[in-house]
Amino acid sequence: MLYLLGYFGILLMGITLGIIGGGGSIIALPIMVYLFKIPADEAIVYSLCIIGCTSIFASFSNIRQKNFDAVIACKFGAASVLMVAVTRSLIVPNIPTVLFTVNNLTIYKSAALLLLFAILMLVAALKMISTQTNSPAKNTPNGFFLIFRGAAIGVLTGLIGAGGGFLIVPTLIYHANLHVKKAIGTSLLIIGANSLIGFGVSTIHAPVHHWQQLCIFISIAIVGALVGIALSKKMSNQKLKIAFGWFVLITGIYIIIKELFFN
Repeated sequence: MLYLLGYFGILLMGITLGIIGGGGSIIALPIMVYLFKIPADEAIVYSLCIIGCTSIFASFSNIRQKNFDAVIACKFGAASVLMVAVTRSLIVPNIPTVLFTVNNLTIYKSAALLLLFAILMLVAALKMISTQTNSPAKNTPNGFFLIFRGAAIGVLTGLIGAGGGFLIVPTLIYHANLHVKKAIGTSLLIIGANSLIGFGVSTIHAPVHHWQQLCIFISIAIVGALVGIALSKKMSNQKLKIAFGWFVLITGIYIIIKELFFN
């Protein structure tokens, strides 16, 4: 039964990526850990591959529809991809399994990373929900800020297997003056590059042994992405933004409750 829920969840993950250009890892990582019972470190590697392949596939449709900004993608994406590679190759292998112990409470690396993930999700969600305007503020795009933010999200992707769409999309809307659909299209390509680079580096330290299962996951996610892309054409920018925010908020709260009280 858990496996059936897991496969449905992966389908939903693909739909989410197709519609809102992010949130895939928000679904994928909990599914791998809680439904398929895959250890967190291995689940992160699986998530990177699934999200990477699905995002690249979904980005093709947005590029054809010109919902994509190549200049922003290069500035933001180059710094992000570089930091993913650095984080997965130099930082993650050196993080101890047990971070620290206080009295009888032991803090493990996997739980700490999931909690970090959830906290960042809440921040991004509240930002998306609280802003009621259809168009982004007309700030002058700051190239240095975009590079810095790209690097920071690259570190996050490397640490917890999150493509970073739930942070990339708001950044592109509020700091690069992109409308939601163009931000989504640009985000998908950045997520794909981040995730696949992270996956490639990860396999050096932790080879994948279940390629057949991984291919099944990817196939289901791509089917979901096709559905999501079709649905996104019928949704307004404002509805996409609000739906994205509420989804991220609910999932973040769930992860925090699960890790703090039921682990």
